[in-house]
Amino acid sequence: MRKKITSLKTLLIAAGLCMGSSAWAGDVYTILYGTPIYDTDETTIIGVTPQTNFTSADGTTASDITHTDANGANCDAAMPIGGSVLYSGTSFSKSFETVATKGIVHFEANYTATTNGQETWKVVDSNGVEIFGTTDCGKNNGNGTMNWGFCNGVSLGTNWFRQARGGHNRVVLDINLTTKKVAYTVLVSSGNNSYSTLTGTYDLPNGVVDVKGLTATHGGYDSYMDNVSFYNVYDNAVTEYAYTINYQLNNTTIAEVAGAGEAGSKVNAETSIWNAGKTKKYYATGNTEFTIAAGTNTFNVAVREAETWTYTVNAVDASNNVLKALSTNSVVEGETANYGYPQYIAIDGTLYTSAKQSGNPWWGKSFTPAQNNEIQTVSYNLVENVANIVFCEEAENITGLTVISGGNTDIRASNRQGAYAEADVVVTTLPAGKYIVSGATYGNAGTTFTIKAGEATVLTITTSGNPVHTAGEEFTLTKATDIVIAQAGNGGNSPKVLDYLYIQKTADILVSTTELEGYKTFYNATKSFEVDENTTIYKAAHVSGDEVAITAVDGKIIPAGQAVILKTAATDYVITLTETTAASVDDFSGNALQAAASAGVLSGAYILAYTDANGLGFYEFTGSLDAGDVYVTAAAGAAKLRISVEDEMATAIQAIATEDVKSNVIYNLNGQRVVKPLKGIYIQNGKKILVK
Repeated sequence: MRKKITSLKTLLIAAGLCMGSSAWAGDVYTILYGTPIYDTDETTIIGVTPQTNFTSADGTTASDITHTDANGANCDAAMPIGGSVLYSGTSFSKSFETVATKGIVHFEANYTATTNGQETWKVVDSNGVEIFGTTDCGKNNGNGTMNWGFCNGVSLGTNWFRQARGGHNRVVLDINLTTKKVAYTVLVSSGNNSYSTLTGTYDLPNGVVDVKGLTATHGGYDSYMDNVSFYNVYDNAVTEYAYTINYQLNNTTIAEVAGAGEAGSKVNAETSIWNAGKTKKYYATGNTEFTIAAGTNTFNVAVREAETWTYTVNAVDASNNVLKALSTNSVVEGETANYGYPQYIAIDGTLYTSAKQSGNPWWGKSFTPAQNNEIQTVSYNLVENVANIVFCEEAENITGLTVISGGNTDIRASNRQGAYAEADVVVTTLPAGKYIVSGATYGNAGTTFTIKAGEATVLTITTSGNPVHTAGEEFTLTKATDIVIAQAGNGGNSPKVLDYLYIQKTADILVSTTELEGYKTFYNATKSFEVDENTTIYKAAHVSGDEVAITAVDGKIIPAGQAVILKTAATDYVITLTETTAASVDDFSGNALQAAASAGVLSGAYILAYTDANGLGFYEFTGSLDAGDVYVTAAAGAAKLRISVEDEMATAIQAIATEDVKSNVIYNLNGQRVVKPLKGIYIQNGKKILVK
């Protein structure tokens, strides 16, 4: 290719109208947009000026449009436009009459970006492969939509055209079909009528052998082009020779690329290539640069099959300690991997949260692994003042929900996914206790998600576009209960879905009964608990004969590792236990209550129970205890060990006359004589008795 073409390009960029005065023998032009400039022979084309007027056959004409930059300032003075422009409309396509297969294809235009970059202009080849444009080869604008950008991973900086949406930019391309390179000069509006100039080159995408033309689709907003030049020029007098590059694995051709060029020119084969079905990728292991000779040229490139590389994503805390592995996945060597990560995770009941990645509006990252078994990390911070998380899960991981991904989900949901319930779905089953359910939804406003504990509603969240985090009110479960997501939500372009749920246990509870008279045993090996104001803590002072003597302690704290008896005065028989780090000041020495260290049968073990025949007491248990079960030991054989409350007995005795102590007279705990005792605790002969 003659160097004079390069000079022509320079003149076009600099002036647009000032052209050379003589033609070059053998130059051939194919023009899609622009006005040809003829030599003095009025036949030979020596240049092309931009086209400013367009007819409805090439798109819809628009006039009197004021162009503004990203800050709303008028930038027509810096980049004047004509009376009409080419714009995307509902769809647009314009092709060369003769598809360009050689030489240089030149494209330039003033371009006006739109809100969110929803237009899709692109320069394509005959197979629709994008050479430059706004779809797969474009650069992400930060809102999940592609703006004008280059293929093969070339970056012009973060959101480079996003900065100029509603502004006016200049795009100049030279697509060299001989060298398989694209040179670009881009003038980008950066506000206040100031512009940044970006220049460089990139390789044509794999498989591109020609340039067909310009296409566009309409994505909800209009975009405009003005002063458009789009043409192909090559030297018909230069002889080009065909060549074929064979990519060979063990001497077997798995892919080939054809082209043509002048004798003596260099051909650079791709260092990586996919096979025809794009099912396998290969890397060159030998020479990739060749020189074209006169005649037919065949070049062989030895390749190896690309490896599959595994990567792991770990959640780490502020000190870079690994909290958990979030995911393990794989990607073909050299390809880009994408992953999402949850906003919240729970480790041993502790809640952690992670922010969106810097520069991204989502909880996700893209990267190209540099090696196999690469480790990626996501930083998580401790959520203060939230403890005892018993459930924490992304909605898409909850069995029974319908998973939604893509579209707005990608930028709104943590882990870049969400889910909804096509029918009621059981999330988990919680034991007795007090809880708070928290969660988030997103999507079009007005859809209410309801979370229930059994039949009771414990959380409602109504969508309002972006994610809505809501914490419910504390609720109490007196028995094991299913947590249910009620049917709600749907998919679609703007889905209404649940993002995540987590459940905090705010307190443990024990539930006694009328038969148990408010008594329950309790033990926890590692945590201390504070009881509610209606509950008294007892230890067993001793076990003697058929009696378990219990005595109350003064405080409200059950130390970790201490087995106790609790008695509530609450009419609903609910005992609330709140985890605490405060130390107990009570004396639990001599406590005869024990807790099973592990599951198994213990000879002589008696547990607190009730039977219709004999009422409340400690009964011999010959079955297998569970770890943590509270018991006392006594000589086997007693059917029941009765309970006596030592402190209450002593108080009552003080009010009884000495001469009556030795008789069989019965007194209540207030020291009053009782002729016909009803059910309850009484004093007789100086001892506590229980009447059933």
